[in-house]
Amino acid sequence: MTDTQSTTDIGPETSGETAVLTTSALFTAIAGIILVDAEILAVAGTAAYALSAAIGTGPVGLAVIGGLVGLPTLWLCWMVARLAIAGERDAANDE
Repeated sequence: MTDTQSTTDIGPETSGETAVLTTSALFTAIAGIILVDAEILAVAGTAAYALSAAIGTGPVGLAVIGGLVGLPTLWLCWMVARLAIAGERDAANDE
């Protein structure tokens, strides 16, 4: 890793060239993002509802638990989107 490269950057590790995101690669990334994020959101919603029902809270408790579960879930969905786009921009996928 070079001195100018950050460890938080997600993208192709080429010799300074920026990879082009074509239309077909973008649609492929969007399809993957929708598929994975839908599963993440379904599991998070189900877990929040199950926890609320197990504790016996009403709608307000469900909203609080949903808010607590929702923030990390949205962050995870954003990370999935970034990784999917970075994977489609990777030069190794062009072969």
